[in-house]
Formats: sequence, structure tokens, C-alpha cells
Amino acid sequence: MDLTLYDRLPTELRFYALGLTPKRVPLRSFQKLAREMDTTRGDPILDTWAATEAKAAEGPFSTSKAGREALRLWIDPLAAYLVSRKPPRGLEQVLGGLSHRQLAAMALRSILDRIHAGWDTEAKNPAGLFTLELGRVVRNELEFAGLLAAKRWVKAGNKHARLGKFRRVDWTNKECARCGDWLWDALAELPCFDEDERGLPCIQAEHKAAIDAFAEAHLFDHPLYRPSLTAPDPWTGYRMPRAGIETAFVAARDPETVKALEAAFADGSITEHARAVSSIERVPLAINPVTLPLVKGFAGAEYGRDTAVADALRGRVFYNLIRCDFRGRFTHLCDFNYTRGDPVRSLFMFARGKPIGDAIGWLEVAVANAYGVKVQERHEWVARNREMIRAVAADPSIIWRRDIKAKEPFQFAAACAEYVAADTNGPAYETRLPVWLDASSNGLQHLALMARDAKLAAMVNLRTAAKPRQGLAALAPDDDQFPADVYDIVAAHARCNLLADGDDFWLGMDLRDLLKQPIMTLPYGVTRAGMLDQIKEGCEERGINAPFEALVRLRDHIWRAIEEKLPGAMKAREYIQEVTVSKYFLDCGGYVQWITPSGFPVANRYRKGKLDRVVLPFLGQKVIIAEGYTDEPHGQKAINAAVANLVHSMEAAHLARSANAAVAEGITNILSIHDCYATDAPSVRRFGLIRRRELALMYASYNALARLRDINLPGVNSLPLPEPDPDFDILAVGESEYFDR
Repeated sequence: MDLTLYDRLPTELRFYALGLTPKRVPLRSFQKLAREMDTTRGDPILDTWAATEAKAAEGPFSTSKAGREALRLWIDPLAAYLVSRKPPRGLEQVLGGLSHRQLAAMALRSILDRIHAGWDTEAKNPAGLFTLELGRVVRNELEFAGLLAAKRWVKAGNKHARLGKFRRVDWTNKECARCGDWLWDALAELPCFDEDERGLPCIQAEHKAAIDAFAEAHLFDHPLYRPSLTAPDPWTGYRMPRAGIETAFVAARDPETVKALEAAFADGSITEHARAVSSIERVPLAINPVTLPLVKGFAGAEYGRDTAVADALRGRVFYNLIRCDFRGRFTHLCDFNYTRGDPVRSLFMFARGKPIGDAIGWLEVAVANAYGVKVQERHEWVARNREMIRAVAADPSIIWRRDIKAKEPFQFAAACAEYVAADTNGPAYETRLPVWLDASSNGLQHLALMARDAKLAAMVNLRTAAKPRQGLAALAPDDDQFPADVYDIVAAHARCNLLADGDDFWLGMDLRDLLKQPIMTLPYGVTRAGMLDQIKEGCEERGINAPFEALVRLRDHIWRAIEEKLPGAMKAREYIQEVTVSKYFLDCGGYVQWITPSGFPVANRYRKGKLDRVVLPFLGQKVIIAEGYTDEPHGQKAINAAVANLVHSMEAAHLARSANAAVAEGITNILSIHDCYATDAPSVRRFGLIRRRELALMYASYNALARLRDINLPGVNSLPLPEPDPDFDILAVGESEYFDR
């Protein structure tokens, strides 16, 4: 039946429009909703963030958009039928306390949620268990209604002790089952339900198709789920409309943080940062037709929701809406965005291309990077593997059928297709593929620049001495001809220490990848305990069964290797924490604050939660919840987070400056994931030069550690800055060939 026509019928006629008759008919319809409409399998019903997708999938289907639509359609017909049916004997009076629409709503919610959650395949009588469950739902509703009527009495005295006194309903399991069975019998009269092969309810096929069509039609109803089909207005105020709702520029609840940001917009000091956010969120995007069928076929069921979005966007221009976190980092409002993993990222391409010209070498870089080739071998690897690359371009599915070991297989397929197309069509070919380059341990790069540490800078591919411009010296090979790998450096040192200590458990293993995360998170304030957890998780991922004592020894050796090989990073880290501690105690609980080089105000503000004990008598539990925040600072949390927050804010400021400078030079195809950047191949080289130049200029005019101290500890000279290397040429950073790669 046409459900839109059904919507136009008066309520009293809807019952007959659905074909209900007084004649008793068997239960007909509930078709495997647990499988067919399960959001964990990719059906785009629940509008949730990817990070909470698993939790959302466990939630009740009846609260989803499609579930609410089903309730809207079916409550009145079921209520009309209940009017004609006598309640179970002995329960007539108490059930009269609820309306027929309430009873219909409870029955439909329960059956939809049960189907979504799945029937217990191991139970001998799943239908009987459900009727008991449904009866308990009604019992609980009546019980709460009774408590509500006696609210002023329940509040008096010992609430927990008095709850039993005011119970209006005290049903046995038998009575619950009788009530549930009565409602089950009524549900059987609705033609929207059917029976599966086991005789259990499922959605009837036509109604299932109608609900699916509704879900698809309303796929983009929620701004947390949809990209924008129109270019958003530039950010000119703290709160502006985005996707039909008022959206704050920063995801912040703290009133002092909000006040500082509103003031920054009012006086214009945040304009540079806001302009960069606007520029990147206004980049027109399109769906890559090469990778969409691949993600559908090989990414797995968990990406079904993303492919449904991509299908709806295919052939259209769209925009990813962006705002900031409290440190100024760019974050996406929409769940479907290019900051996600390889399958989703591969779906994005620029809507407007540029002639490839002589930039096809950057498409080779994209191919090699996606495969996982080392920087110095990229072009040679492509030359050796052109036959395989052409085969992938002709039939990308061979990546999975022949088990080609690409690091990022979906982006590898996209890059192969674009490279072969450009190579075949020549310089006039308009390329739209984003070419991604990732900074070389960006957190350590920022610490090296803050501390003016030339040794640390060299390990993360920052040049600190200008290249010679003339004479024989100009002919000498660059000292950064091949990029350094700080992870290899620290891992090799840790291995030597392990060998010296006679610890042979780890000596036969490649420690580089295992130690990458602990080393990488050093600039973000990782603690010894946190580093131990990282090593443990890394071992589990690699199938390494290491005794706890071996994990602790490795953690200690990594920490020692970092202290010995990266002393500049440790000094900068300790200095930031010392400023935070001093501010906390000198100001009797003050918060460290600063303004980034792009004008973004940051406060390292962490408050203790306001805890409250809640009694849940029907669950038989007492729980403690956090209800807002107190005015008391959370000192240890603020100290632990200070390093990460300062580094992240400087990273965001560099992104803002780089984006603005690129746009000023006509480069508008820009994507970013914090310290990872993309543009079209013809713009890659120039954009790279801009990013390096802006990094050098930013730190030449902004001494982050000095400003942190002077803003938060004015007049305090007992906290001297780390001693910089005297020959550190900050402007030479602009010539760092392998700043990112």
C-alpha cells in the first residue's frame, strides 16, 4: 500500500485501510529485521557519529528515524484493534489506567526492538520469553505511573525504603505473560508483520521496503550525518547556521572558553583562523566512481552506511562542514568525511580538477605512498611495477582477489586509476585526485622548533642551516638528501640498551613499528603508564605474547632511549608542564592560557566533575554520575594535558596560516587531517613550499615557550627558557625538503 496515501486518511479510517478485519488471522509479518535493518551491517538508519556507531547499533531501533516512522504509522491501527479486544480476565481495571495508544506504543516498541536486537536462537521458547518481557514493560509503565501519583510522599523520608510501600502493581510472571500474550495476539492482526521460518515475527516485505525507502529518503536529515550540498557561508561569528542549525565555531561548554572566543570574534583577532576554516570547508568535493564499488564489495558491512551516503552524493558536488575543538584543531561536523580511514577517504575527490601538466610525478608519489613504499624509493618502485599498476587500474578488484599487499588498498586503487588515466591522456588530463602528504613526526617537529634544538630537528627532517647558494659548496649533496626516521633512531638505541642489559626477549623483533606510537605520543604528554598500555596493545595487534615483566622492561628502555636521543623534546615537554604547575600553584588554581599565532585563544582549563549518587530502585542499583563541573580545577589532568594542547594548537595555527597563504596564491583544492595535507597534483609542490615557509615564519615571530611563560607567569624570571642552539637558523626550516612526505 502507498504509505503516503495512508498518512492523509483520518485516524478512524486507518485501521480499515491497513486491511484489518474482525476475523482472526495468524501472525504474518516480522522479517528478520535484526539482520535486514541492523545498522551494524551498514543500513543507514541511525544517524550517529562513526566513533559511537557500535553503541548506537546496540540501542533501540524504535528510537531511530525509521523506527519512529514505523511507530507513527502503526500505533493508531493497533490501538483501534485493542479497543475491540477485552483485556485478560482480572487485569481489566488496572490496564484501564493506560490508554489504548499507550499500550499500542509499548507493544510496537518492544517488538521492533526485539527484532532489531535479534531473537534468542538458543532459547527453547523465544516467543514465550518475549511475551513475558512485553508484560513486564506494561507492568513497569503502570508502576511508574503509580509512583508519579505519589511523588510528594516518595520524596519524604528514606526514599529507598518507601518505594515498595507505594507500588500500585505487583504482578507475578504469570500475569506479565498473560498481558504480553494479549498484546502479542493484537500485534498478529497487523498486516505489516509476518512470520519467519521459525514462526517468529518479522517485517512483511512490502512494509519493510517502504521503511527502507523512507530511511533512504531521509538519509541526510541530520546535520551530523550529511555533507552540505551548498557552500557554507564564511565563519564571521562564534555561532552561525550550519546545515539548518545554529552551530558554535568551537565545540566548548565551558562558559569562560566561550566568552573568550566570542570576544575574539568581536575584536577580529581570530579572523585569520576562522578564514582558514571557511576556506577548507568550502572546497567542492565529489564521490570517486572508481572506489565506490570497491568499498561496497570489499570494505565490509560496517561501511554500508557510508556507501549509502556516497550513492546519494554520486554525481553531485558537496561540502564537508568544519569547526574547531578548543585548541583550534579543525574537526568535521559530518560523520561522512575524509578524515576517516582508508575505505572512506578513498571515496573523496575534488569536484574541480586541474590539467596535470608536468606534475604526473606527484601521482606516482600518491601510488607509492598508498602502497607503503619508503620515500626514497617511490619513483623507482613505480617504474618497476607499472604493469601491476596498469592491471589494478583496469580491474581494481585484483587487489583483493590476488591479495596485493597495499598499505591503503582503496586509496591505492584510486591512485592507480588516476595515474594511468593521466599517463594515457597526457598533460591536458584534468586530475581531481587528492595527493596526501604526511608530516614527519609533526609533534616532535613542533617541540624541536619551540626549543630551537638542531639535533632533534635533524631527526624529524627540519633543516636548521641555510643551503649554500653559490660556489663549490652548492654542488655538494644535501645533508637531507635522504629523510631521517626518528622512530628507527630511537628503536636502534633501545635495542642497544636491551643488548647491553642482556635482555634477549625483544632482540629478534623489529621494534620500529612497535615503538612508533609511544615515541610519536611523547609530544602529547604520554605518561609511563600510558606508554606501557601502548606497548601492550601493539603486542596484541602483532600477536606477540610478551610477559608483563618484558613489557615493563621494554617501556623503561624506550623511555631511557627517548631521554638519551631526544633530550630537546624532553626539555620542552618538562618546561611546558613546569609552567602549568607554577601557574596552578601561584594563582591558587589558575589555568594556563595562550593565544596561537593565528589568533585562536586557548585555555588549558580542566575542572573536577560534580558527582552525585543516584538510586535506581527498579534495577536495584546505586550509581554515581557526573552532573556538570565544579569550579575546582583538576590539577593533575591539566598538567598531563598541557603539552598535547600546546602542540596541537601550534599545529592548528600552522594549518590555518598555510591554508590562507595557499588560497592567496590561487591554490583552493585543500584538504587536511591536522598535520596531513592534500591538494591536486599540479599544486603539490607549490603548496609544500608554502607550508614550509609558513612554518618557518610562524616560529620566527612567535616563541611559544616564552609567550606561554610571559602570559601566565608575568614577572617570574626563575623559570629560564631551555637554552637554544646558537646556530639554529629558523628561516632555514623553510628549505626542509622532507618536512612532509
